[in-house]
Amino acid sequence: MRVLIFHPAMAPYRVDLFNRLAARVDLRLVFLHKNVQYQKYDQDALLNRLTAKVSFLTSGFTLMGRDFRFGIGRHIRANSPDAIVTHEFSAVSIWLAIRSLVAPQSVVVWTADSVDVIKSEALLRKAARWLVLRCVDGLIVYTQETSDYYGFDGTIGVCPNMQSEVEIRQKLDAATGQAAANIDRYALRGRKVILFVGRLVAAKRVDKLLRAFAAVRKKYSKVTLVIVGEGPQDSEIKRLAQELDIHSLAIFTGHIEGADLFSWYCIGSVLVLPSDWEPWGAVVNESLVAGMPTIVSSRVGASQLIDHRRNGSIFDIEANDKLQDELEYWL
Repeated sequence: MRVLIFHPAMAPYRVDLFNRLAARVDLRLVFLHKNVQYQKYDQDALLNRLTAKVSFLTSGFTLMGRDFRFGIGRHIRANSPDAIVTHEFSAVSIWLAIRSLVAPQSVVVWTADSVDVIKSEALLRKAARWLVLRCVDGLIVYTQETSDYYGFDGTIGVCPNMQSEVEIRQKLDAATGQAAANIDRYALRGRKVILFVGRLVAAKRVDKLLRAFAAVRKKYSKVTLVIVGEGPQDSEIKRLAQELDIHSLAIFTGHIEGADLFSWYCIGSVLVLPSDWEPWGAVVNESLVAGMPTIVSSRVGASQLIDHRRNGSIFDIEANDKLQDELEYWL
């Protein structure tokens, strides 16, 4: 079976999923951007790991966050797919959905929707979803909860954001030397390390983590907060750390990849992902394989991997002291 996927760009947490799919079908990937727009990854390294055939479709423009691309039909004719998979209810998905009414190929939409996203979506996205779902043959979502909520008449499949545990363990093994170097560099021996990995954007609620850490460190003297990532809230988060008088106990690494990133999974005592909007959260897969307790908000899609207070904790993002309580439990 020949499958053609139109996807925004290549990210590390997609490699294993695409390779697993390529082992089962003749997979062709068409990326709409040369790199992820909000995070610049080493694309050469990522693409070298892919086993699927890859091409790019970058001619066109982006308007109000939506990608409009010229040449979609050319890629379809060149690959003659039995099925086309398109990402989210985008302009590309709308075009493919309408085209499917007269074309022989099946069209499937792959979405990161969660129940919270569906309930709070804007009118434009609601209209786009209504149109697309009346034309396409199938739908792929991350969680069973979303599948149950959707009410889609066609075929619907559930596929969490898969990553190979074997690959993750290999990366962890390769990062042990860097981990030892970081422990010495930051004087972390004998200290508990609370870890955050992700973009510094409002939806990640790093501010909530900083406030919880400020309360926790009054009870636990040997704790350090490590923030891995960068983003538009970088200055704001660092300023808040100063205001809370925890800046001397916080390490900001910026954007890192490879062994630099996985070294922190080796060092961390507990990972926290306090997002108030997170369709999945690939860092949860990685931290759990590293054997690290993982605290997530109930709005994180990957919370389905958490067995509360066994391998981590799930807390209500709206409750003021719940994150602090869970941090204290694991420390």
